[in-house]
Amino acid sequence: AAEAFYSYVKRAARGSGTTVFFRPDPVIFPKVEFDPQIIRERLEVASYLHRGVKVSFEDETTGQKDVFQHQEGLVDYLKKIVAARSGTVHDAPFTLEKENGVKIELVLQWTESTDEHLRSYVNGIPTGSGGTHENGLRAGLGKAVRNYIETHNLSPKGVTLTAEDIREG
Repeated sequence: AAEAFYSYVKRAARGSGTTVFFRPDPVIFPKVEFDPQIIRERLEVASYLHRGVKVSFEDETTGQKDVFQHQEGLVDYLKKIVAARSGTVHDAPFTLEKENGVKIELVLQWTESTDEHLRSYVNGIPTGSGGTHENGLRAGLGKAVRNYIETHNLSPKGVTLTAEDIREG
């Protein structure tokens, strides 16, 4: 069976952190199949979401071992996603990190793509169905960019920018 072990060390520590093993009880789960690729992908995403954390995965069926660690966290994740899609419009991504009782990290980069590609997570869990945090981000981003355009007199004559136009790419 495929096995994952997740090692998490928030601060310098003696030892190797926390190791988690999962083996389903055959009495409770008589037929169990794991897709190592899905497990590997989810663990890699966890390594992006928790900057600097080392996550190891060993597939005992094949002997393949993977170690994921990303010192730049979400910035590294964005680079991977953008590289798989299309070229960027600007070199450096926009990054934001705030903590005021609640911590938020955000990275954005416009690309030459014609669609919006948004990935969001709450407490390390993907929010594939969106939610108020995604709606708030979309509304706030549109408002901020339109405000910048108006403040700096960059508005093209005869063109009205919609929120969808701003988020494209």
